Amino acid sequence: MSTSYDEVMQSLGLEPSRPKRGRPAGSTNVGVQPCGTYPAYMRHKQAREDACEPCLEAKRQYYRAWYAKNRDRIRASRRVGGGRA
Repeated sequence: MSTSYDEVMQSLGLEPSRPKRGRPAGSTNVGVQPCGTYPAYMRHKQAREDACEPCLEAKRQYYRAWYAKNRDRIRASRRVGGGRA
C-alpha cells in the first residue's frame, strides 16, 4: 500500500504541500526575447559576450526609464547619509 506525500503530511497534522509558482520543472528559455530588448541584453551578459548595438540601446532606454521613475528617491538618499541607516 502506497500513500502520497500529502496524505502523510496530513496524518502528521502538517499542511500538505502547495504547487510551486513559476515555470514548470525542466523548462528553460521560455519566451526568449529577440535582440533589441533589455532581457536580450541580459542574456548577452549571462553568456559573457559583448552585447549587440540594439541590445545596448535597449539597456540605455531601460535605465533612463528606471532613473526617471526613481529620481526623487535617489536624490533624497544622496542628500541624507547616502541612503544608509
